[in-house]
Amino acid sequence: DVYKRQVSTIKTFRNKYQSLAETELQRSLSRLAQGEPPAALLKELSHRLTNKFLHEPTRQLSEDTGNGKTESLLVARDLFSLEKKKK
Repeated sequence: DVYKRQVSTIKTFRNKYQSLAETELQRSLSRLAQGEPPAALLKELSHRLTNKFLHEPTRQLSEDTGNGKTESLLVARDLFSLEKKKK
């Protein structure tokens, strides 16, 4: 049923990205414990998380559009709220 697939997809999505975030956090905490500057680590953590979270979706968008599947662009713009909403 659609509801079960929706819930399963959302859980899988959240778990995947939470796992990536946890791995990056542990990496940063380890380096912090070794005395690296906190501000530099936070900046790098932010950069690494952004790259990790967006790598697969942007790769897939590039592949899809290269194969003529431009509807993926519309889905991404809607899914990630990339269009400014008119009031």
